[in-house]
Amino acid sequence: MVQSGDEVSYKEFIDTGSYTAGLVRFKPKEVLDGRYILHERDDVLCYVISGHGVLRIGDDSKEVRAGSIIYIPYGNNHDFVANDELLVFFVKIREAN
Repeated sequence: MVQSGDEVSYKEFIDTGSYTAGLVRFKPKEVLDGRYILHERDDVLCYVISGHGVLRIGDDSKEVRAGSIIYIPYGNNHDFVANDELLVFFVKIREAN
């Protein structure tokens, strides 16, 4: 699956039914715009391959850069803002049925 928008492009490589993995490329933008990503039932583990930016989880923000490892528990609003192009490898772990 490949998805692309003004700010984000997404390429999924693996979907086993219990998890998915792929790459997300965030294009630079200047400010947080109030939009969030929400995975209601999936935990997300991310590894920043290149670039740097800001990760916002709820009301908290922290800088991320190449080498950063990020865990985002399910049900948490989050967003990435790229200072320069940000390439992120992700794994979404689905809730056990």
